[in-house]
Amino acid sequence: METIQKVSNYLVNHADDIIRDMTDTALDNLNIKLTPEELEQAIQKNIQFLILLSESLQETEESAEEVLRLWSKQNGEEEARLFQQFSSVMKPYAVNRLLFLQKISEISIEHGLSTKDVVKVNNRLCYLMDVSMTETIHSYEIYRDKL
Repeated sequence: METIQKVSNYLVNHADDIIRDMTDTALDNLNIKLTPEELEQAIQKNIQFLILLSESLQETEESAEEVLRLWSKQNGEEEARLFQQFSSVMKPYAVNRLLFLQKISEISIEHGLSTKDVVKVNNRLCYLMDVSMTETIHSYEIYRDKL
């Protein structure tokens, strides 16, 4: 567990650099147009997500899920208020998941995590990304139905 805590601390302490690097890679692989403000907003949301993920590595799945649900609900509501096409919110999801998995796996291995612990970290990431996506969709639908 101590090595997972070291990975968690590293991810929190380097979240900005990690996300900005991943964003550059994602933009090279996606054909989406973002204003500088939208890009910075996406970066900040991904930094928040990475920190939430990192902090959750020592928590139970249920505890981590609850924190992420609240965060995702807020994000879904914000996206809906901006009246963006929902597909634009979901389009980068697959690329982002892959980039998160690649980067976090690399960092986990560099910090000496066992295969079992790398899998544990990656499973938590995938689970929380799915929880986030589900809650974002749900919040968006609720907002849309109020219109």
